[in-house]
Amino acid sequence: MSNVSNSSLAELNEKLLAGKASLENNEIGDLLINLRIELSRAVSDKHLNSEDELKNWQNIFNGLFSSELANQFMESMDKDLFFSFGEYLNSLSNQSNEKIISIIHNFLNLFRYSSFLQKIYDERKWDNLIHTLIVQSNYTFDVLFNQRVDQYKKKNLFRIIKDDHTIDYNWQKTSEIVSSYRSAINHILFEISGENKIVGFLLENSLEMVMLDLACLTSGIVNAMIPANSVSEHLSFILNQTRAQLLFADDEKQLAKIRSIKKETLHLKTVVMLKGNASEDWVISFEEFKAMASDHKIKNDIHIKPNSLATLMYTSGKLANPKG
Repeated sequence: MSNVSNSSLAELNEKLLAGKASLENNEIGDLLINLRIELSRAVSDKHLNSEDELKNWQNIFNGLFSSELANQFMESMDKDLFFSFGEYLNSLSNQSNEKIISIIHNFLNLFRYSSFLQKIYDERKWDNLIHTLIVQSNYTFDVLFNQRVDQYKKKNLFRIIKDDHTIDYNWQKTSEIVSSYRSAINHILFEISGENKIVGFLLENSLEMVMLDLACLTSGIVNAMIPANSVSEHLSFILNQTRAQLLFADDEKQLAKIRSIKKETLHLKTVVMLKGNASEDWVISFEEFKAMASDHKIKNDIHIKPNSLATLMYTSGKLANPKG
């Protein structure tokens, strides 16, 4: 790449860093045109072959999201150019280079915009390319979740309606809670010997259930969703089949079911009770659970892959034993 191209990319990056609000409409249009020209040049001249060039493009793609211009960029994107860029990235994807992986992840993040997907509706040539890039770059749930946190930060993700007021949780706050729950789950699970890292959920729909679910999904720990109306017999069957060592239960009503079959569930070691307390040494309150979160990262040797088992959903078992 010439010094002129490097200078051009640096200038484009500065404009992106300044943000959408600092640009007039005609300036935004010119910026997007110039980005497409540079992208075309990168593909035709095979420019992504040095650390400096990779860093430039990594900054450009990050800037598209931070400046909130990503959607407009994809609205104006030529589909054949973007496909060629994807093929070029695919040819580089076997390299163990973090910057290449980051650019592929940004490519996949851009690809999802509906303004672009409408252009390629029913074009089957994309299927294999996107699948290959996902697998080769290990574009897994934890990567996707962290992308969204970085991209949306203060935008609301959840809104809880409580009495006559609402409580909002933005992406950043959600990420902090999820990180805390993930740390506490790791603290419990990795103190228990054995390779099986499956967590049972015997919970009603709630914000806590969603946060705990995200904590598992972003750490590679498999969670088994058990219908809240399960009878003790079915609960015993599921816990023994999954060999779950940790179970989250809502309240005393659910704990009563567990007590009645605890001796039959040989693998279950700990129950976390979301509401209330219990005297058994194998039951801890949700407050005790949250206190287990640590700033020190607990060693988690689970490596998430695109084909890794994520979660198990169990049927109610009305006609036979529940099926996962």
